[in-house]
Amino acid sequence: MAVIEALMTLYAKEITSGDRIHAAISRLTSGTPPPGLSSEQLLLLWVSHVMAALKHRLQHNAALDDSGQKPQRMPDIPAPIQDITGLCDGVCLAYLIAFYCPKLMPWQQVRISYLPTVEDSIHNVLLVMNFAQHHLPFSVFHLMPEDVTYMRG
Repeated sequence: MAVIEALMTLYAKEITSGDRIHAAISRLTSGTPPPGLSSEQLLLLWVSHVMAALKHRLQHNAALDDSGQKPQRMPDIPAPIQDITGLCDGVCLAYLIAFYCPKLMPWQQVRISYLPTVEDSIHNVLLVMNFAQHHLPFSVFHLMPEDVTYMRG
């Protein structure tokens, strides 16, 4: 398992460049990331900024919705992610997809609760896996949703 994780880390470092992550963060915020961050820290910072941008978008849309209908429940979007195990429940990954592809994965499909269950986590990782299988040109999901969920220990 350690070899697979190391290979996946190496692959992630190859396909992600600091310049692309800096550009994405700059588009989401008015600032730039602090210098000297590792690739993993940059990716986690990007995910955290996307979570904040999604929260802002949903609040803005809720404020604009004057249809008189019952307002939708606002999701409890996670705080900044500190380490890679924060992605194992699939919430942030699914919200990341919902931010960039809201028509393909509406944010309402993501299950989030104060005390997440294993079933919720597997559901969220399965959403990410299904998106990857159906909408990406090649397979990037090499583990089962249960394996990803149990990585957080």
